[in-house]
Amino acid sequence: GDNVYEFLNLTQSGLESSLGGSNVSLTGSSVSLAWTNPALLSRSMSGNTALNFTNYLAGVNYGMALYSHTSGKSASIAGGISYLNYGSFTEADETGVITGAFSASEISLGLIYSFHPDSMFSAGISFKPVISQLERYNSIGFAFDLGASWHDPENFLSAGLAIRNLGLQLTSYAGEPKASLPLEVVAGFSARLRHAPFRFSLTLRHLEKF
Repeated sequence: GDNVYEFLNLTQSGLESSLGGSNVSLTGSSVSLAWTNPALLSRSMSGNTALNFTNYLAGVNYGMALYSHTSGKSASIAGGISYLNYGSFTEADETGVITGAFSASEISLGLIYSFHPDSMFSAGISFKPVISQLERYNSIGFAFDLGASWHDPENFLSAGLAIRNLGLQLTSYAGEPKASLPLEVVAGFSARLRHAPFRFSLTLRHLEKF
């Protein structure tokens, strides 16, 4: 990859996977959506818990756990953790002699805060410390997500904007130059039909690339 901590861009929920793998505009009661756009964390999600697990290829698995809580009259907070486990690998020396086994994994904690000045607009921020361990090599960093959301429930319309993975790699794995995080700007629009059970979403990714 071009960046460190690429696991931060994994799709963590089945709902988001069904929407194309990335959605920053859909409002509702699924607290998992707040992991992609912190502004989607709403007061209606208070007390909700999200548990997601993906059994990926070749022994790799990843998942996320998130819990939300209403704070005051116009704010919501959530906390959680996401991880990627690369599995177990056979360790060998330069001659091919097997000497044991090693593992690799990456973990990100998450603290999300959203503010709702009125019934149609919201803004949010999330802070995500990252710990990456690849065999005996370790790296620590952090990332921020910034988000905004607008929704018109009377006309079944909503829109969102998220700036994801702003941050730094604090320590590199083996003294190499520090790498950049997978920064991404995402915008989207969703519309539901009034008399039919269909919703359409348009999501534009990597808007930071001219």
